Amino acid sequence: MNEFLSPYEVLFDKRLGKRFRDTIQGIIGAESLRVMKIATFSPNRQENASSTAKAIYRFLWNDDFSAQELLKPLYKKTKEDFRNEKKVIGVIDLSPWEKPYARKMEGLSKVKKKDKSGTVNGYMAVSVLFISKNKKGLGYFHLFSYEKFSYEESMSQNKQIERAIEEARKLLPAEAKITWVWDRGFDDGKNYKDVLGNGEDFIGRVYQNRNVEVKGKPRKLLDWGEGLPVKTRFKTKMFFKGKVREVEIELAWGKCVWKGEVLYLLRSQIVWVEGIDIRSWKEEDRTWWLLTNIPIRSRERALKVWEIYRKRWAIEDFFKFVKDGLGGEEFQVLGLARIRKLVSMVVIAGAFIYDLGPTTETPLVQVLLMLGGWSGSKHDKPGKEVLKRGLSMLFTYIVVGEFMKGYKGSS
Repeated sequence: MNEFLSPYEVLFDKRLGKRFRDTIQGIIGAESLRVMKIATFSPNRQENASSTAKAIYRFLWNDDFSAQELLKPLYKKTKEDFRNEKKVIGVIDLSPWEKPYARKMEGLSKVKKKDKSGTVNGYMAVSVLFISKNKKGLGYFHLFSYEKFSYEESMSQNKQIERAIEEARKLLPAEAKITWVWDRGFDDGKNYKDVLGNGEDFIGRVYQNRNVEVKGKPRKLLDWGEGLPVKTRFKTKMFFKGKVREVEIELAWGKCVWKGEVLYLLRSQIVWVEGIDIRSWKEEDRTWWLLTNIPIRSRERALKVWEIYRKRWAIEDFFKFVKDGLGGEEFQVLGLARIRKLVSMVVIAGAFIYDLGPTTETPLVQVLLMLGGWSGSKHDKPGKEVLKRGLSMLFTYIVVGEFMKGYKGSS
């Protein structure tokens, strides 16, 4: 823990550094719902929780540093870890942080629900995760609003994406070749031109039926793709409905030209899933439309492109862990700057647990694992799901001071 937190101490004076340490340690080791329930029967635990709450509150109100400054040590570690890498996968993601019950938080805007059933109050987060061999590193993270009440929020979503890519690039050596991987939220010509103009590769999921040329004739991308003949089938294992299942997938691909750029469309379609009847699935749930500038001229290259795109799940797993396992969407504070700081603290705690691999020998981790149901036995090997349960409500302490200030009945 000391090794993990020490890079942050250079950002603060001694007194503020201690507050930060207390805050992060409290987030990781003291603030789950189960701990707070136990605390009602333990005066010592109540005192610790109270101290942590005060530390969080003071940090949120301190204007001497920003959310991005809190994340700088994680960026620095990425820069150091990737300093000799020649080929890097850059997974970039847009995800909603839903706040369905919030009404007065600054900058609340309408975002699409994760289940695609409509919109809900919340914010958007743009993030970059770098992957190379067995390394992973945070390249960028930023929570933003669609409400235009400041210069920061006057930036369009495309500008937010552009800045994310630009800032993340700075962490890698100039000679590193990046292959960007993104979901349908990045299906925009500006993103393609930016990456291609920088001499980089991309693999992106598409939904726009854009104009392309095929053998010199104008076509609609997805209409043309529907008619591509299946060239290969393969079986792999994927996670569906709570378990890893065997899956059969068929691939089709072809070459097209978009605004003078030679691109390749790869159609990946699930045709069978072990133990699940997929006949009622929507087409979009069964099919990936992948556009790339990486030449696909063989089955081996098509499988390689498919496998690289699959790596985007690494960032989805991480931020699902941060949001769901650590309760990253549970907080209720008013000011957007403070919301960003709070989210940054959640990301820091998640990076420690998810990426830096604490063991069961670490006392704080032992506490969390036991709260998640671990017996403490050396023969019982707990996993991340146990950690998730132990951290099921990371922020059960809610910063209510901002709300209570205007309440006349408070004392």
